[in-house]
Amino acid sequence: MRTKRLLSVLAAATLTGGLLLGVSVSTSTASTTSGGRVHLVDYGDESGVGSTVLLTGAIGDSGSGDSIDANGTPDSQNNTEVELALVSGSFRISVVGLDKKITSAFNNFKVNSSTCSGYVSVTGATPIVAGSGTGAYTGISGSFNLTITIAEIGPKNTSGKQKGQCNESNSAAPIGSAQVVTGSGTVSF
Repeated sequence: MRTKRLLSVLAAATLTGGLLLGVSVSTSTASTTSGGRVHLVDYGDESGVGSTVLLTGAIGDSGSGDSIDANGTPDSQNNTEVELALVSGSFRISVVGLDKKITSAFNNFKVNSSTCSGYVSVTGATPIVAGSGTGAYTGISGSFNLTITIAEIGPKNTSGKQKGQCNESNSAAPIGSAQVVTGSGTVSF
């Protein structure tokens, strides 16, 4: 299983399109209040770009989640921030702490040798990056407590002395993968 793609989250999650839930975000209408409790659902395929994100509660908005570096440049291998690009604006969340927990979980990960599959799930705090809000989210602050679950099915070796065994190389492309992020937090803006 590839540990370098761990948190392309949010990006979980960052998790692409309506892969798991079949939801279209192109026709959604956004609504906001001045703050309060917000629930987040994000899902994708671990690519780190274009995951689908939905916010409900004090923020009613949808869009995409993209892994970015601290300068705001898209970077699917960077596990420090996720930009939530929503209909009414955007803001970023820091996923550094959550990424450390995922890395630790993958360090102890045991693949099912019969099916070459497995999953990890961790929970952690993801604060909103100060000054990152745009549009309706200018001045937003707060944090989320998010749970990320990553599931993968890996390939088997097709030749050599390990033929038929799980290929756990970082360069092995998964047969299937999914990333789901859920949680809630309190925000103000």
